[in-house]
Amino acid sequence: MNDIERVLEEAKAIGEAYTADWGSLGQEWFDHPYDWARGPEYWYWMERGVYANRYVEDEDWVLDLCCGDGSCAQFYANKAWVVYGMDSDQGAIDHAIEHYDDLYTALVCVDVLDTPLDTWNIVLFFAALEHFDASDGLAILHKVAQAVSPGGRLLGSTPLFPPSHRGTIPGHHNEFDSVESLREFLLLAFDDVEIWTSQWSPIRTEMYFVCRNKEAL
Repeated sequence: MNDIERVLEEAKAIGEAYTADWGSLGQEWFDHPYDWARGPEYWYWMERGVYANRYVEDEDWVLDLCCGDGSCAQFYANKAWVVYGMDSDQGAIDHAIEHYDDLYTALVCVDVLDTPLDTWNIVLFFAALEHFDASDGLAILHKVAQAVSPGGRLLGSTPLFPPSHRGTIPGHHNEFDSVESLREFLLLAFDDVEIWTSQWSPIRTEMYFVCRNKEAL
């Protein structure tokens, strides 16, 4: 084993140990700083930030709903004019303030279901839709549809769960087993929906969506 291989093996071991320790805490949110070290099969956690960067433009006002640990902002904050992070978990907000405060204009602990939303060019909703039951998830989508400015859009993601794996993850309340089932749900609040898939393993496929309304097309 050469030096590079040894470093990679050690980094992966650190990443795996960190992930195992964090997972044992039973938190609703997850801290992702060592995902890169665990190997390419885990890079889907960073893919959402790259996806957001594709759409965020200079001087956009960006609302990051359910921002979690805040790491996603590393990929697009340098382009946006304002990045406002919102999460209902105080621990996640405290972590984001400690590690990524320089990327956000503000980070607040609030429940999106109980909070009025201002007008935004881009609203991000990554790996969050599955954590709300169908009724609450739809209520959030309608609220976002009203908050997105003309020409703006909602960007988000949710895993695709084959029937054999639905209901296996604690905290998931609204899982989708096909692109069409997700599209039908998003169309209840938006006029135009595009979805892309990114398959990382036989049991891990991410579905990325962008939603607009007719006046924004």
